[in-house]
Amino acid sequence: MGPFVIRCVRASLLAFALALVPAATAGAASLWTPVATNTTQNITGVAAPHAGELILVTSGGSISYMDGAGTFQAASVTPADPLGFTDVAMSADGANGVAIGDGGAMYRSTDAGHSWTKDASPTELTGECPTPGATTTPLSDNLDSVKWSDSTTVYVTGANDDVLKSVNGGLTFTEVNKSPSACVANPGGGGSAFTDMAWVSPTVGYFLSNDFGAYYRTTDGFASASHVGDAVNGFTGIDRLAIDPGSPNRAWATNEGLGTTYFQASTDGGTDWADPDYDGNQKSFQDVAFGGGTVVVVGTEGDIYTSPDGVHFFRQIAAPPFAANNWNTTAVLSTTTAYVGGDNGVLLVTAQANQVPDSTAPTGSISGPSTLSVGQFGTYTAHVTDNAGGSGVDPTGYSWSAPDNPARTGATATFAFQHTGPQTIVLTFRDLAGNTNTATFTVQVGSSAGNSPTGSNPSTHKAGGSKITIFKTVTVTGTSGRFIPVKLATKKPRKFVITLVTLAKHSKKLAHMTVTLKKGKKTVHLKIGKTVKPGTYRLQVQVFTTGKHSHKVGKRVKQVFVLK
Repeated sequence: MGPFVIRCVRASLLAFALALVPAATAGAASLWTPVATNTTQNITGVAAPHAGELILVTSGGSISYMDGAGTFQAASVTPADPLGFTDVAMSADGANGVAIGDGGAMYRSTDAGHSWTKDASPTELTGECPTPGATTTPLSDNLDSVKWSDSTTVYVTGANDDVLKSVNGGLTFTEVNKSPSACVANPGGGGSAFTDMAWVSPTVGYFLSNDFGAYYRTTDGFASASHVGDAVNGFTGIDRLAIDPGSPNRAWATNEGLGTTYFQASTDGGTDWADPDYDGNQKSFQDVAFGGGTVVVVGTEGDIYTSPDGVHFFRQIAAPPFAANNWNTTAVLSTTTAYVGGDNGVLLVTAQANQVPDSTAPTGSISGPSTLSVGQFGTYTAHVTDNAGGSGVDPTGYSWSAPDNPARTGATATFAFQHTGPQTIVLTFRDLAGNTNTATFTVQVGSSAGNSPTGSNPSTHKAGGSKITIFKTVTVTGTSGRFIPVKLATKKPRKFVITLVTLAKHSKKLAHMTVTLKKGKKTVHLKIGKTVKPGTYRLQVQVFTTGKHSHKVGKRVKQVFVLK
């Protein structure tokens, strides 16, 4: 859509449009949020009237409007348009609209887009520029662009050099480019046309031809026009134009061709055009729009580019399942708010149209035991931070690799090594924009024989005026020194009976010991035999008083743990 549609949007619509956009989720992977429409036909035009409504036109000949509740309703179209619409524009007050299409179709609305009636009698002169004929014939050409220059004046362009003008809000149109044997401006002949235009005041406007982007300027409401320069490559298709109305020397033009010469920008009113800063990998651009300093360009096979300054453009595609959808039209309402319409009735909205994509990878490190014995397990934790203002760390983007171990995922991973010497753990991680980075950690692995068991994830219990700490994970390595460490602490003399049992309903005692501690802290070792294999067990501790008449104090402590 051209810039005038965007320029006429009132503050109430901007506020409503922002309300339609869900609150931005930290680290969202795409700027774009789908908006439910009431059609599966290809959206070919978007206009933004006041009072919180959007108008959509489709290639299937339907028109829809968004009501104040944010729901799309089908507009009345009389008679039906079997050839489909190509563009739509609304007056500044949002009351009147004109929709155009193939076969000379021109429809008018006087009720904010709720109902549309076809103009049954538009006409044109026969022949082509530079010397049209004198015969008047019913308009049957395919129409490309419709724009308002003020509250009552609207222009339509199309094939066969057509430029039609209405001064009564679209009620009637008159051909203003062609007169017998003369044209105000020649878009190129041979089937070329002014496929888009933009108005920056009631009298000053710019016209873009699809004949190698011939660019014309008028200062008198198209009573006359001058050829300023040539914008884009190509001599077929629909060229599209956007202008900064606050600084009309800045303009952007697209053609449907592939490559940078089919997307150009001007900073001197259209005399000179140059490549904007972007990747140049578009398939086929279909539309460009400006609003509040932000420019959005869209095209086929998922192409969406945004620019916060009109100079640097960034590929900002939609998230699946719409990443490769064909986009046909865009409307930029403000610096941050934009709409994109495409095939299959898909409409997208963003409240971050001026956001520069995250291209900085997160940074990270690994923590965990730096020494292990052969066969001993160690747990390692990823510590990853994204750059300030970045897309955020992807919680599903952790991937671990280490010798002697299968691949692991998640923010933590446990490894045991089968060979001595330095072993390197590699962590790969990414942010939600897909930027990846790695971190490494070296573990010195030694022989397992004779190494002492280790405990992790301690759980402390209170009983009988004492504290008993049992580890939820105990790693026993080698063939000697097999025991389960238990930490005891007491301020009074106490006797502790420690028992290792199975988890079966009728538990089996596997190991047992009694320890007397007068006062203080001590780590005791419950010895286990070779028959106690890795698995899940229960450790039980009962506290007694000491002396001649010893008795139980406190409840029995029970703790399930994993033996590795």
